[in-house]
Amino acid sequence: MRAGTSKGVFLRAQDLPADVERWRRILPKVMGSPDPFGRQLDGLGGGTSTTSKLAVVSPSKRPDIADVDYLFIQGSVTGATLDMTGNCGNILSGVAPFAYEEGMVHRQPDSAKGDDGELSLTLRCLNNDQLIRSSFRVTDGLPVENGDMVIDGVSTKGSPIKLDFLDPAGSMTGRLLPTGSPTDLLVVEGLTEPILVSCVDAANPFVFVRIQDVEPTLVGFESSAHLDKESLSRKVEAIRRSAAVVMGLAQDTVSAAAVKGTPKICLVAPASLAGNGHIMTRSWSMGKPHPALQLSGAVCVAAAAHIPGTIPHELVKSTTGRIPSKLRIDHACGTIEASANVEVVPGTKEVKIASATLFRTARRLFSGEAYYVL
Repeated sequence: MRAGTSKGVFLRAQDLPADVERWRRILPKVMGSPDPFGRQLDGLGGGTSTTSKLAVVSPSKRPDIADVDYLFIQGSVTGATLDMTGNCGNILSGVAPFAYEEGMVHRQPDSAKGDDGELSLTLRCLNNDQLIRSSFRVTDGLPVENGDMVIDGVSTKGSPIKLDFLDPAGSMTGRLLPTGSPTDLLVVEGLTEPILVSCVDAANPFVFVRIQDVEPTLVGFESSAHLDKESLSRKVEAIRRSAAVVMGLAQDTVSAAAVKGTPKICLVAPASLAGNGHIMTRSWSMGKPHPALQLSGAVCVAAAAHIPGTIPHELVKSTTGRIPSKLRIDHACGTIEASANVEVVPGTKEVKIASATLFRTARRLFSGEAYYVL
């Protein structure tokens, strides 16, 4: 399925071995990995981090809180590793329509006549046990794919899928601010001076850093191709590894290097006249510049923008004078809008992110059998 600005293989859990360790031998081969040529020519992957993804979907084992369970798997292109540590918001957008079309959920659309109307399903992400409400149109008992919604980074229009991330804070670290501070001075191997970062965990753990603090010649609206330089990516990866340690996600930078999927890292800059947003972002995925922005990244940027003292908060406020209710976030191929429902804990200045809302589109591209060679 194409889901948001990503593409992945969606699998029914019942079609896989019960022993997850066996997946580590099978699924890389299904995707065409490891491929030293970086093409995944002998499998279903697309040769990039955003097209080497999998979703394993099943009826929820917790029907009291969710309709569908889903496990996100980030595949490696050149390696054979499977990263199951974090969520993928873009792939997530295809989960509810997939589950409904596969007959995993037997529910009538809300406020509908017969099989037509809007259906809302609650998804449980098994990577971090978080809940997301996914709402989409249904006609004649099937998810509606055609529509008028445009999302930057996708060449075709589609039917909107509304995603409400419920209580997204602390997805992996248990805290919205994993270090307890809106900013930290990070000592990074290879850098002559400490670098200022903001570590935030909402939907996925992210480390935010001003792009000019990483490379003074950059301004924030460079293309992902322009940013795809080995020297820059090495520096970005070194910052990410050091942040993993202070966020409590890795014991040291060596172990952080073994898990490239989390935390994620996003370089930020003030909004530019060249864009349409309130803040500029350039994120990295699996060691390379992301062609757009992770959906979980948009959730995390929106959350961070509401936390006084964080780098995103200061950048947005310096541009707009306030924090908009609907935050427009510029990325490498356009803009994405995210809304955060924010509450202040009574008697404190602590911010609580009750939910965050975004819209995506998704489309089933093919259904069939995949063959692999062990």
